[in-house]
Amino acid sequence: MGHSPDKRDKVVIAGAVTDAENDVHFAPPRVRGRDGAPFSIAIPQRLHAALIEMPSRPATPIFGLSLLVRLVLCCQRVGAQRIYVGGAGTTSAKLPEAHPFVAALEIEFVASLDSILRRMGPHALCLRIHGNPVLSPFHLERLLDLHRAHPDHAVSCCSAAGGGCTRVEVGTSRQLLEGAPRLACDVPTPALDGTVAAHDVELSLARELPRQTAAKDAPLARMIDRRLSWRISLEIARTAITPNQVTVAATIVGLLSAVLFAIPAYSVRLAAAALFLASTTLDGVDGEVARLKFAESRFGAHLDTLTDNLVHLCLFVGIMIGCYRASARSAYLVLIAVMLGGMITFYVAGQRARRVDGPAAKAWLDHLEQLTGRDFAYVLLLLALVDHLEYFAWGASLGAYVVAMSLWRATTKRLRSHELTATKTLPLYDNRGLLDELDSLLRARDLPPPAPVMRRLRRTSG
Repeated sequence: MGHSPDKRDKVVIAGAVTDAENDVHFAPPRVRGRDGAPFSIAIPQRLHAALIEMPSRPATPIFGLSLLVRLVLCCQRVGAQRIYVGGAGTTSAKLPEAHPFVAALEIEFVASLDSILRRMGPHALCLRIHGNPVLSPFHLERLLDLHRAHPDHAVSCCSAAGGGCTRVEVGTSRQLLEGAPRLACDVPTPALDGTVAAHDVELSLARELPRQTAAKDAPLARMIDRRLSWRISLEIARTAITPNQVTVAATIVGLLSAVLFAIPAYSVRLAAAALFLASTTLDGVDGEVARLKFAESRFGAHLDTLTDNLVHLCLFVGIMIGCYRASARSAYLVLIAVMLGGMITFYVAGQRARRVDGPAAKAWLDHLEQLTGRDFAYVLLLLALVDHLEYFAWGASLGAYVVAMSLWRATTKRLRSHELTATKTLPLYDNRGLLDELDSLLRARDLPPPAPVMRRLRRTSG
């Protein structure tokens, strides 16, 4: 079926948005999780449109999702207001399946992407994809960041793997049409060109995972945990195992370690420390699998933070009980109450520190993620080796108050200097505490997956 530039097939997934002829105003991008609840994506600079030239291998599965659907999802995650898929003879039949996250976006199939660029304003920021790149939102965010730093140049990332030609470009519509100078970006872009197999590009995507969380990970997690977790995530993402199932497995291992810490035997407590370290590694796997499979959900995020809080609470209580049983000193029972008070104090300080906005907010929140990381699992293992877990019991109980007060003072200092501004909202998927997360979990249950892989598509004529 042939198409002229003015006659287009429109495929609307989970609802239509504004008229395609109006390229002046765009509503904020809206995404729906698997639970169906919409939320906005914060994008520093509005990306007006993503233009995808129909890949030569659109149906090739990568971690269970076809290449074309992965490209659409990547463009959605970086805030594309509209997504166009172009090429001679392109129709909606080329879209093998839809994904629950592709919502409130209009996917238009057109014969010519150049005609779309010409209809846009000259300063409309666009993303253009040619060939068979296998991207993640992390790749596209780096390209967009580079263009923001050099707005006078279009940014281009090329790959010639397997004898093909893959190109990803970011620039204004005028820059992309008129062949403005391209600023080369060294972002490694795996591609399904030539004889390159899906297995190889899956490996490339998994190897990128540690870089995506490097700014938030605590030092030991970055240097040790992530080097192991991405390999586990690669194998799990190739199966039908879901991220939530990984979360449950990590929770079971963590709770088992808490029970073993309560037993006053050297070998058992050493095994408990090793199990807790394993649970911290698995705790990073669920998020990595979700990113590889585009399986993030509001329910999964609440489940993850709820189980983290639960494991931490049981772990500290288990250690206190073990120390009490080993020494018969009632002070360790009092320390349980002291520790709970410290956790509440730290929670209050943490909530205040996270309710911020402003140019420095992202770096500040990343620093908080590092502060609240699980590097203490290595301290636990070391103390279990030397059989002095009582040091951890006293240090954790009293240290929580010191860290909470330091965090409160640091937040106050930055608010007074106007580096940060206070806000009433928390970042999306932030840790809100055990009870809040339990309440959110009960209200954010996942919807059942759509019947087979084909979501209802509505075709209209333009």
